[in-house]
Amino acid sequence: FMLTMITTIDALKFDRSKVGSNGFQEDPIKFVDRMYVPYGPDLVATPPQASTSQPWSGYGYGLGATEHWAYDYKERYIYTQSEAGGYITVIDWSALPGTVTPYSLDVCGENCDVRDIAVCSEQGLLFLTRTNRNDVLIYSTVKRSAPAIPTFLEQVRAGNSPDAIKLSNDCRILAVANQNEGTDKINLGAVTLVTNFWPSDEGDAIAQTVSFAQFDESYLLGRDVHLPLTKKSAAYWNTEAYDSDEATYGWEGTNGFIEKFNPAITMDPEFFAFNENGSELYVNLQQNSALVRVDTSTGVAQSVDGYGLKHFGASSLGVDIVKDGQCTFVTNECLYLSRTPDAIATVDYEGTQYILTADEGSDFDIGPFEEVRDTADLFGANATFLHSGFTFDPSFFVPGDSTAGCTANFQADCEDNLAAGLVDWCSNLEVTIGSSAVNYDTAGSPKMNKIVGIGGRGIAIFRLPSDPTGRMTQVFDSGSQFEKETCSKYPWAQNAVMDEEFAPACDENNIVPETCPAWVLANEDDRGNLSDMNDPDEDGCASTGGACPMSETVDEKAEEDGLAVEVVVLGIACDHLVAIACGENNGVCLLYDITDIESPVILKTFHTSEASRTKNPEQTYRKDLGDLDPETIVWIPPSRSPTGKSGFLLGGAISGTLSFYEFQCKNSEDTCFPDGCNLGSSQTSAKLSNGAIAGISVAVVAAVLVGGFVVKKMQSSNTSSADHGSAEINQVTTSGAAGSNGMV
Repeated sequence: FMLTMITTIDALKFDRSKVGSNGFQEDPIKFVDRMYVPYGPDLVATPPQASTSQPWSGYGYGLGATEHWAYDYKERYIYTQSEAGGYITVIDWSALPGTVTPYSLDVCGENCDVRDIAVCSEQGLLFLTRTNRNDVLIYSTVKRSAPAIPTFLEQVRAGNSPDAIKLSNDCRILAVANQNEGTDKINLGAVTLVTNFWPSDEGDAIAQTVSFAQFDESYLLGRDVHLPLTKKSAAYWNTEAYDSDEATYGWEGTNGFIEKFNPAITMDPEFFAFNENGSELYVNLQQNSALVRVDTSTGVAQSVDGYGLKHFGASSLGVDIVKDGQCTFVTNECLYLSRTPDAIATVDYEGTQYILTADEGSDFDIGPFEEVRDTADLFGANATFLHSGFTFDPSFFVPGDSTAGCTANFQADCEDNLAAGLVDWCSNLEVTIGSSAVNYDTAGSPKMNKIVGIGGRGIAIFRLPSDPTGRMTQVFDSGSQFEKETCSKYPWAQNAVMDEEFAPACDENNIVPETCPAWVLANEDDRGNLSDMNDPDEDGCASTGGACPMSETVDEKAEEDGLAVEVVVLGIACDHLVAIACGENNGVCLLYDITDIESPVILKTFHTSEASRTKNPEQTYRKDLGDLDPETIVWIPPSRSPTGKSGFLLGGAISGTLSFYEFQCKNSEDTCFPDGCNLGSSQTSAKLSNGAIAGISVAVVAAVLVGGFVVKKMQSSNTSSADHGSAEINQVTTSGAAGSNGMV
């Protein structure tokens, strides 16, 4: 069995018949090491640290120091992207603990919108997206033989509002998400594929836009794609003009928003996964709860397919959407959750492609329109519906009778009815008014027939058909597992939260290093929020004299997105295929054995910040805080691990941490898997012991040639000054004039 050198291994190939007989110890994974990462130079020091003065020492909770990061396994450096500005901190991870190097990169200072980062180890390339400049920047990586700050190589025009990026396994294609965030125009959802960027490639990098505009509403709705807004619903909400001081949203008229409406306006690609050989790209549309399949050889989106809803009727184990400070699982025949996943992962499992989703939750807004409503606002006092013209089945809602229909648990009068014994629970759940819950076919008379919350509170697995235009099949859903496991092992974290708003508040006359950066760098409104969160007489807690510990926030997210499972990552350990998924809000992670992929088994439930049970970040930061908001997790196989053992490297975005969790196998793993023992060589390796993972294949394929690609190595374009909620729609094109080769 030959294993060719690879660059990334996000897309795995697994075959049970070819794996060894290793297994896990009683505790399958253990914490090994954690380091705190600076958000950049110390911007609150007196005077502020210059970015040229390295290593950087700007530490502070809540600044997204490890919002995204990438690992160069060949040179053993980690690159972390900060939310505090265009700062890329370079970490030496050749041994534990990791150390901050003097080779960090100031891309564009404090007022810069760098969104994502990726590394191609074999070619020594570092990629960054700048949303406000509509470009991808390419740099050389730090070389251990002659370390230095990364050198700028190339600027690539990457479509409108570039955000998330992902490299194919062979590092020949860079996928770039074109979102509506960070732009003044209304863009149609799209992806940009960038190729021809290897140092040995002739000419400039090449980019092509893959548009989603060809999929009409009938097709999308017929494939269970959630549409937060449709042409007919836009017409309804324009005249309803909810939360507006004007009679309409101004969407009407010739060439207006309604006339030019395309459902691709609602399609924001959130996350990517390639198949193993890079021939297909899977695009997760979070706000549509759907998957796009893209043929990378043609640059064409072939299909869109919805993930479907999670139903919490009487046959389910229920869901905790009751804000009562305890674990209360309820069912209701009208109750559904839209998965709206954030991260996805993929595996070629015995010749069949599978997709895993982390069902976090996210909603859509554009201009004055927001797709979510609180149910107690929708179903107001005396069972009065908030909006005009809506119709309902009597089993769903009866105007004037707050105890009738399955909406009785969600109405404004519910608490009074609960006290009177007329209902057994109440929830003011945030729900969508999009296509999954409301039928807008009849003009001026929408029909609502479901209560659909946002966020599936777990993970799901889907089997993809070989025909890219076919429908995928759900083979597993975690159901209530994440909430049940949390209630069983960490009840103090159930639907709880500790986010960036828990950062310490400060007095501008008493700025304490490491304590005050988030407050100092915040705007006036955010400072007010921090002050309230740290005031026991407002939103803080007397037990800490400041921001609350997590145990005093139980159920704060019950009526929103729950624990918000943001990330799911696959890996190989002890001859088993495993998946890890973690909650953004409360730090609870579930580790699954998915060796039998359609019947996952929970291996372990653990919390990434147990100190947060009784302490707030001011008390724990750079001490025993742990990891909060595990947004990026990477599988580290033995040959790329500083300990020679497989594990997961987890980044806590809000805590600004990087932590290594190591698998504990019954027998030793092959320390040369998957790169061979001559790491960095272009030679292949056949070194696979009896205990090695011979069922995994990750191979380099020939460069993908995409016809019709257009060179877009240009200076950054100016964004339009048009209002985001205006009627102007920025049609995506694949043409552009040549510009400067220098970075702007």
